[in-house]
Amino acid sequence: MSLRVNHLVGFGGSAGSAPLGVTFVDTDTDTNGTTADYGTVQMGTDFAGRQILVGLAGRSGAEDAIMVSGDLGGQSGTVLLNAVQTAGNNGSYAGFMLFETPPSGTSATLTITFGGNMSVGSAICIWSLADLQSATPKDTDSDLDGDHANMTVSVVPGDWVFGAEFARNDTTPGWTGIDEDAEVVVPGSGDGCWGSREMTTTDAAYDVTGDMNVQSTNVGCCIVLR
Repeated sequence: MSLRVNHLVGFGGSAGSAPLGVTFVDTDTDTNGTTADYGTVQMGTDFAGRQILVGLAGRSGAEDAIMVSGDLGGQSGTVLLNAVQTAGNNGSYAGFMLFETPPSGTSATLTITFGGNMSVGSAICIWSLADLQSATPKDTDSDLDGDHANMTVSVVPGDWVFGAEFARNDTTPGWTGIDEDAEVVVPGSGDGCWGSREMTTTDAAYDVTGDMNVQSTNVGCCIVLR
């Protein structure tokens, strides 16, 4: 398992706006259920305007086991993307949720509620965001075919691409096109892996690949924020 912790500053924001700052801060896991309770998680340094991005990966076994709501210290989250793979009734899941107004402090309790039973377990990755211009992703993509997660998004300098993947029976997943932030064993089922990268070029078809062993229940997704 590898963890990368840095505070990175973006390039090329529009005139009068600060570039997006991104800090990876924590990971956690939970066992099966319709509501995952991750206990107290870290949110990093407290500052005005901070927002918290959560990437999730897990084993669902059901098409309706997608994120529907979240609670971070009493504050609600917004689902940005859900991707679920139900091959062989042993589905897997990846997705993103944003907390636009997280509580103050450096830590808070986190729960995420699913539309169905996350039948085996789930894992999360948390980033702290500074100066996010829009809570709506500029672009998203996902790959549910069970092979390597091959995705394509449109980017310009200053954008950030975030990726989440669930890798069934694979202890060494990784990324091409973004940099790995964290890899965590999902209880009883596989590995979750997350990454991010600030873009420095304009590309209408930027490739992001979740590198995994070929399994019918692999899934990956990515979002672009600024």
